[in-house]
Amino acid sequence: MAHQGGNLKSTSINGVKMYTISSDKRSLATWLPPKKLRALRKNKDYLQRVDSIQDLRFETATTKIKATHDGEFLIASGRMGRDIAYDHWSCDLLCAASSPDLYRINLEQGRFLSSLSTQSPALNVVSRSNLHGLVACGGEDGAIECFDMRTRSSVGRIDAVAPARDIDQEVTALEFDGDGGFLIAVGSCSGKVLKYDLRSSYPIRIKDHMYGSPILDIKWHQTLNSERRKLITADNHIVRI
Repeated sequence: MAHQGGNLKSTSINGVKMYTISSDKRSLATWLPPKKLRALRKNKDYLQRVDSIQDLRFETATTKIKATHDGEFLIASGRMGRDIAYDHWSCDLLCAASSPDLYRINLEQGRFLSSLSTQSPALNVVSRSNLHGLVACGGEDGAIECFDMRTRSSVGRIDAVAPARDIDQEVTALEFDGDGGFLIAVGSCSGKVLKYDLRSSYPIRIKDHMYGSPILDIKWHQTLNSERRKLITADNHIVRI
């Protein structure tokens, strides 16, 4: 049974409605003169038309779609990508995702490069030092693994959240200090923040947000009246300095 419901034509089969979203009329040419296009504002069929112009498929799901201002391109992202960092030395965009691989996209060449393989089952966050270019990845298993991008090889791996005495916890935030280059802050899904020196496998300091919520973001901040950098951490409840 077919009927016209609102502006879309639908067909009901065994109680399941299927909607026809493409008009049976021909699409208007884009090279029509502006005067003709302005006249179409009064055309009811033109104003109520819905055209399916592209079919996009993701293996998991699409969480966000944006169209460019000129209407020529769509930018879509799925659940697979979790965090990104940019290596301005090589023009590589580094993407942490729900896999053991750290994906690399060279923006100058416009193509994927060979990915970096980690020992973690999946990656949540990625961070890059602006001083020496070391790249660190935080995994679902609570480990962080560092890569030297000159050789594209792993140079170290530790269980970063184990000193906080948390079992089966994930790394949810990761950030190198800005100019020093030797400090890195790690946030866990239990609300703990651990500050490491890259020359040691044990944290310098451990702070607890006391809410049990994952650490969402970490930033290093330098004030004018202090020589020591401050650490700003945030979860769903509070921001601590």
